[in-house]
Amino acid sequence: LGASKTSFPSALGSVLGVKVVNDNVLERWNSPGIAVDPSRKLTAIDIDDLADLIDDLPDTVIEEVLKSMDREHRERLEQALSYPEDSAGRLMNTDVITVRADVTIDVVLRYLRLRGEMPEHTDYLYVVSRRNQYIGRISVSDLLTKDPGTAINELIDDDQPGIPLETPDSEVATQFSDHDWI
Repeated sequence: LGASKTSFPSALGSVLGVKVVNDNVLERWNSPGIAVDPSRKLTAIDIDDLADLIDDLPDTVIEEVLKSMDREHRERLEQALSYPEDSAGRLMNTDVITVRADVTIDVVLRYLRLRGEMPEHTDYLYVVSRRNQYIGRISVSDLLTKDPGTAINELIDDDQPGIPLETPDSEVATQFSDHDWI
């Protein structure tokens, strides 16, 4: 595929066959400013969306995609691909912000300023243990409205439990529907 000037939808169709692809994903691929090279366009997609598509690509394209990714994104993609195809691990969005329970709002706000930007649609930050295990979440609203000296562990919302990574995607969908998590 290299530096082909073929339109991306055409190139995608020839690579994936007649596979139906989410319109939002295609829209992002066709955004101005994204390189024409299909392997480069694939790296502009969210990791969870890319994990859904990459299994259907030829090995040569997969190699090009992995080579074109920075180390952090490559590791996140490889982690997502390590879970069964129809599991929560494959569905999860890895582009989230995690914080520890033993810090204050002030520390988290300084951390966010250092990051410079937050992932799109960030309504919550996820609280994790030192071993990176999910404890709960805190709303961005609480971060902005509560006293900066407040400890994160006082604000944890644990109403939404963690979902084991091996959970079948159909069960994940049922849980989201039953609990109105969307």
